Amino acid sequence: MVLTSFNYSPLSLGILIISKLFGIKRANFFTDLSTDIINNKRQKDIVFIKRILLPLYLKLVKYIESNYDLYILFTKPMNTRVNPKNKPYLVMEGIYNNELELSKVQKKKAIMYAGTLSHEYGIKNILDAFEQLEDNEIELWLFGDGDMKKYINDICLRDQRIQFFGFRPHEEVFKYEKMATLLINVRNSDEEYTAYSFPSKTFEYMVSGTPFLTTKLKGIPEEYYSYLYTIESTNATSLKHKIEEIFTKPEYELKNFGLRAREFILNEKNSDIQAKRIVEFIREKFECVE
Repeated sequence: MVLTSFNYSPLSLGILIISKLFGIKRANFFTDLSTDIINNKRQKDIVFIKRILLPLYLKLVKYIESNYDLYILFTKPMNTRVNPKNKPYLVMEGIYNNELELSKVQKKKAIMYAGTLSHEYGIKNILDAFEQLEDNEIELWLFGDGDMKKYINDICLRDQRIQFFGFRPHEEVFKYEKMATLLINVRNSDEEYTAYSFPSKTFEYMVSGTPFLTTKLKGIPEEYYSYLYTIESTNATSLKHKIEEIFTKPEYELKNFGLRAREFILNEKNSDIQAKRIVEFIREKFECVE
């Protein structure tokens, strides 16, 4: 049995050919969809000859994707895209194996977002909702980079409650995540890509022990929603009301909610537990693959 992670390179084709020649069963871990990573829309700057060859390359990628014996997928909807033969699959949204410092810090009255600062990820909705908040003591902390950077810099000039930190060391970002009152991620659940991805910051947000507000995304398994605050609509007014609702909760309630989320990730999604799930899945299905 060969366990690989698909990386859209000639190496994947070589492994496939060798495995078929020697009758080796193949399991693959899909963290992304090839069509979301290598397509004409996202590859705007590729040279002309590569643009011509890209459709042929995508056909080759599709062939490789469809010829594994077992599939380990970040989200369940991925199965219809990469596993047309409906071979056995396991949904594994990730593994938490980071050793970030979990010591206590002094809480601040702040909302925080860390990650890609793009319009596509709902950053403008967060900013619009925050500006509607009448509480002058609440701050908004933004970490990262993206196409909203100039807009954020401009809005910081008129609203002193908004702080833009840019890129900072991982340990420093995690420290602020622990200090905040609420972490936020409000991607538009109607966007197709959200069904095929598990937001990378989810584990870290939850492990911080700070309550996390998110839209309900198809790529996040249902079991997580017992530990997350959720919102159906991403429009600024709805988001503002949800934030106000959360900030009116007692401090002990917010603390307990965040701690429950942290324990869930540390106990259920650690490397030992998730690796055991993969091993058991392969052992169970090994005799079933054709």
